[in-house]
Amino acid sequence: MKFLGLTAQKPLYQAWPQDEKLVPQWEEDLYPEIKRGAKKAAATIYLADESGIGSDYHTGQT
Repeated sequence: MKFLGLTAQKPLYQAWPQDEKLVPQWEEDLYPEIKRGAKKAAATIYLADESGIGSDYHTGQT
């Protein structure tokens, strides 16, 4: 990381809390639709942790 000019950073803020009401809705309604679309397109679905984007940009920090 030092070679790239980056340093390890401590998070500035707490993670946004998960909305417990929306999780089942996503699992039952939205994800199956995404899965059907991926199957139709012969695509693979990859799920990853989001890094998030904000307006509090700090240059040189990860």
